[in-house]
Amino acid sequence: MLMVLFLVVIVRGQMASKEVINLAVFLPKSGSWSVGQTIAPAAQLAADDINNNESILNDYTIDISYYDTGCNQGKTIWQLIQHSKTKRRTMDAIIGGGCDPVCEVLGLFAAKNSLPMVSWGFILFCASSAEVRRRMLLLQDLGKLTGEYVIITYGMTSVDSIQGDDGRDEEARHAFQGLLNVNWKVPHDEKYKNFMDRVKLANERPPFNYIMDKDTQVDDHASLLYDSVLLYALALQDAMLLGHSVQDLDHISSLMFNRNFTGEYSLEDDIIKLKDGVEVTFIGGKTEIPLDRPVCGWKDELCSETTGILTTGFICGSLALLAAASVGAIFIYRKLKLERGSTNEVFWRIKCDELKLVDDNNCSSSLNRFRLDEALTENLIYKGMTVHLTRVSAECLFVDQQLILSLREVRELHHENINPVIGLSVDQPYKGIITSYASRGSLIDVLTNKDMNISADFKLSFMMDICNGMECLHSSPIDFHGHLKSSNCLIDNRWVCKITDFGLRAIRIGDNGTDVGRKYSGLLYTAPEILRQTNYSLGGSKPGDVYSFGIIMQEIVTLMDPYQEITTEQPEEIIRLVRLGIEPPYRPRLPEDTCPRYLCRLMISCWDEEVSLRPTFTRIIKIFEEANEGKILNILDKTCQMLEQYTKNLEDLMSERTKLLDEERLKTDRLLYQMLPSFIADPLKFGEQVQPQAYEKATIYVSDIVSFTEIASESTTLEVVNFLNDLYSAFDCIVENYDVYKIETVGDAYVAVSGVPAQNGNQHAAAIASLSLEIISFMSRFTIKHLPHRQLKLRIGIHSGPVAAGVVGIKMPRYCLFGETVTIAAILESYGEALRIHVSQTTKDILDEAGGYIMEERGEIIIKDVGRMTTYWLLYQNQSNTE
Repeated sequence: MLMVLFLVVIVRGQMASKEVINLAVFLPKSGSWSVGQTIAPAAQLAADDINNNESILNDYTIDISYYDTGCNQGKTIWQLIQHSKTKRRTMDAIIGGGCDPVCEVLGLFAAKNSLPMVSWGFILFCASSAEVRRRMLLLQDLGKLTGEYVIITYGMTSVDSIQGDDGRDEEARHAFQGLLNVNWKVPHDEKYKNFMDRVKLANERPPFNYIMDKDTQVDDHASLLYDSVLLYALALQDAMLLGHSVQDLDHISSLMFNRNFTGEYSLEDDIIKLKDGVEVTFIGGKTEIPLDRPVCGWKDELCSETTGILTTGFICGSLALLAAASVGAIFIYRKLKLERGSTNEVFWRIKCDELKLVDDNNCSSSLNRFRLDEALTENLIYKGMTVHLTRVSAECLFVDQQLILSLREVRELHHENINPVIGLSVDQPYKGIITSYASRGSLIDVLTNKDMNISADFKLSFMMDICNGMECLHSSPIDFHGHLKSSNCLIDNRWVCKITDFGLRAIRIGDNGTDVGRKYSGLLYTAPEILRQTNYSLGGSKPGDVYSFGIIMQEIVTLMDPYQEITTEQPEEIIRLVRLGIEPPYRPRLPEDTCPRYLCRLMISCWDEEVSLRPTFTRIIKIFEEANEGKILNILDKTCQMLEQYTKNLEDLMSERTKLLDEERLKTDRLLYQMLPSFIADPLKFGEQVQPQAYEKATIYVSDIVSFTEIASESTTLEVVNFLNDLYSAFDCIVENYDVYKIETVGDAYVAVSGVPAQNGNQHAAAIASLSLEIISFMSRFTIKHLPHRQLKLRIGIHSGPVAAGVVGIKMPRYCLFGETVTIAAILESYGEALRIHVSQTTKDILDEAGGYIMEERGEIIIKDVGRMTTYWLLYQNQSNTE
């Protein structure tokens, strides 16, 4: 197994300055090389030694977290994903991971997340023994084993050099002659032995709990793992002594290299002496020491200087001539392409069959449509990505050279705050302009969303984004926007505001739509000098865009529609007042203390009646920067803050909904357990099949109402249902006082059992007998509400014996009893008398054994398939004789 000796990967980034430094240790505790099982405590021992040493990182505490890699890339990636999902603390550095595939994954993760990584192990030749053999044979075939090069490998044995099944073992033996082989020397002093004993002892304690056999030794890699943690701590300590912080990873990285540690050494005869005459045989059998560089240098720079100069001059001259020719060719090519391609439809046209509808079942409604300019914008799928389709009328979509040139202008306009135009679809049913998709909708959608709390920082960021986009637009061949409004400003998933619906005036002029209300609402953003033109839809100018921006600023600041705070007039009337140019000019009004004073002044100057007094977007950007003291208005920080608040709100909502769900689940379970025994209901909830069960000892209770048919004939259907509900609800309350389980009610029959499903020895008969006596007593107090003068009477039969119980059916499953015992109990009930309890001989014998129950013989009855049976009347229970 190949390792890396203190291979340090330091990537630029920021490491959190905090009291606790969290080190993530990645070890293979499973898989083909489970060395982590024995060496894991070494990292904790190193952390403990550092934490207990006041001279190292005195103001910090090192905490260790372990992750099992199994020497497997997939498992390592899974561990990193689990850490990201479950760990709330940060990962300040990575120690690991011991195996080549794992090191690659951890290295990429460390680089992506700006984490330092210290690997434990060593490497000199990145190949297994078989690979070294293959490469040595390849070098021999190429004639490179001549003694010109020195080749060093690690941990090879004589057997490794001849292993192979290609029949070239003898050639391999010859190729390996002169190969310098380095082996790792493990110390055997008392200090190393004590360290291994500490690791072995720590393995037996939590969190490792790994008991090693007496003869099992700790893997020697434990010392490297210990040194990895110590190396990181020492480098961090030195960086702090030099005045650097925990976040200064570059200096920490540099301090990890070229560190000196004194190891074990010995002297022969107390003399340090270089012995001459020791012959070393190098590759190819040569004894001369190979040169440290080729004769002419690695790039022939040490040979013929004149030749080199001439060669260099020739190459430079050729390159200069080639560059000049290339520039000329490119210039000519671009000119010809521009002339020929100005009317080429291929670059802009999107075919109808390339567009697909967004699946409504997989998307929210906000994904499909939102407010955008005069028409609804529909979202489609184009080449696997979501795009906007702004529909245009068939009359205005006439493709000519001027339109194609306009398409080229808008497609070549690139800016972070400009929404890209992808192309044009001229075929039904998707005729219109195709632009990039913005997941959060338009600015007006965000401003009117009552669930969002838009802070002042967000508002300012939206304004800056619009200004930056418009500044780019005004400096392009498009020149001006012409109908800038909040519905034409889109918000992407990073909360960046982008300008859309610009250019292509030949299409947009003819597509004013038929909705008069929407038309005049859009004109609320139009400058008065443009409204006064005969055909204001053709108008537009840079100062006009500034006026529109002033209206948008008022929307952003107040979170209200234009002019909403001063009037309830229809947009058509507002447009008339603005066009008239009355004194003072009819403009929106800002409530006091709604925004900083400089913003109020800026808005007023943007919608000034005098065009020349309106600022440019370049000037507006400068005003924003000066007012905010040159600070960069970063939307990402505000986004993170908002998302954190959303997360908290969602967590609270989830907690509340989870609590409600638990309460409803308890109600459902309570109802289910009233219908079925819990040991039956629980498996059924998970779709498991419940097997029937036989019970040797049980007593069945069966009762019905005497003259029920007569009572039913004197009552309405609802009256029958109500009185049965009153009666059996009372029975249910009585049953709860005994070790009895209610089976069912069928019409006027009530069936219960004791000893099933919970077995209770020989107590089942006594439980049913006591229940029957209490029910008979209750009947004297029960009154039928609609027949108050009628005495309700019951017949009760009870019998003891074996039964089988199980669930019958899939829809509305029922817990039922089966067997001769059930049949006999029903027969005893039918042969009984009103307000009397009919008991079988079997039940009497059990009750006599229990004691306290007074019975009298009724006589014999004939039961089909059973024969004659002596039965009894249960009279009462003598409490003084019961146990």
